[in-house]
Amino acid sequence: MTFTASSAAATGVYQITMTGAGAGVTNTTTLTLTVTAPPDFTLTASPTAVTVAQGKSGTATVSTTVVGGFNSAIALVAGNLASGVTTGFSPTSISGAGSASPFR
Repeated sequence: MTFTASSAAATGVYQITMTGAGAGVTNTTTLTLTVTAPPDFTLTASPTAVTVAQGKSGTATVSTTVVGGFNSAIALVAGNLASGVTTGFSPTSISGAGSASPFR
């Protein structure tokens, strides 16, 4: 027996009943099926706003939180920067849960 949960399947714990019948005899058994969310991660920045004067720099910390056993390197990239603004992360990737800074 193979169970496949689509990406739309509701997470939760389900009691599955299976029935077999033959030659006038019927029997049942149950099993517990647990549908979990796929491995994932979230990103947060602290602080959530940084003001930087021209010619100066500012910092923020970017943190990751893993969900559902996520176990892979997370590459950090910043986009939508104004002309003349650069950014860098140290480290440039995080393995699972962790943090990186500065974000300039």
